[in-house]
Amino acid sequence: MTVYAPCAHRVLNGPLQGPDLLSAKQHNEQGQAMSDKHISREDVVKMAALSRLRVGEEEQTLFSRQFQDILGSMNTLAGVNTDGVPPLYSPAAHTARCREDTPAALCGREEALANAPAQNGEYFMVPRII
Repeated sequence: MTVYAPCAHRVLNGPLQGPDLLSAKQHNEQGQAMSDKHISREDVVKMAALSRLRVGEEEQTLFSRQFQDILGSMNTLAGVNTDGVPPLYSPAAHTARCREDTPAALCGREEALANAPAQNGEYFMVPRII
């Protein structure tokens, strides 16, 4: 199993469409990994611009190296043999906790307003937004 990062592909090369989508599938079948691509400072600048972030020169170098490390970690994970291992969506067992939907008074008005920064005795007072 090889991890292919379509989001990184979209940021670096534009959205996956038509033949590109097929090439992403072929990319997985060929066993090539995203970490084969070097994430340059220019790639970091492009991702930052798309994210509307300002990234300084030192951060560009740092993020380029960090992105490369992340992709390297994904490549290591992709090399793990997972044949016969069922998918695990969450490490915690989730059980539905159903309860009767009945109204209950959890606390009174005075108790609820006690720690409010501003209140008029009946309601929370908040700054006008419009």
